[in-house]
Amino acid sequence: MRKQLLIIVLGTLLFAACKSSSDKNQNAVVQGNIHNHAFCYYYQENGDTIILHLHIKGEKASGDLLYHLREKDKNSGAVEGKMSGDTLFADYTFKSEGVISVREVIFLRRGDTFVEGYGEVMDQQGKFVFKDRSAIDFDGKMIFKKGECN
Repeated sequence: MRKQLLIIVLGTLLFAACKSSSDKNQNAVVQGNIHNHAFCYYYQENGDTIILHLHIKGEKASGDLLYHLREKDKNSGAVEGKMSGDTLFADYTFKSEGVISVREVIFLRRGDTFVEGYGEVMDQQGKFVFKDRSAIDFDGKMIFKKGECN
């Protein structure tokens, strides 16, 4: 009887410890303390599809970005940049119509979503960059929702 009671108590403590550890990991992701995780975000509306597959390790971020906008040429490529607080600053190197281009992209994380920022751009040595980062508009029209990575 004592052995059974001891096994039940130890089992309960082990279960509680595992649950607590799992909860801490979940909270770390929610609070933005992300270390070496992969995430996928999707925007799908009115025939437009945009997919952001992102690996975040500390402040460094990399991944893939695909734009398939209705009545526009599809383009896809690599994203490389860094997280600064809730903001992703990255270079998007992509191929469209057989031409390789680079442009700066900025996304703002809001909870479990990302919102792409827009603003006036300029060509800086063959790379399109935002003219004034303080004037970036995160209007929320294109909200990327977190989803399963395929």
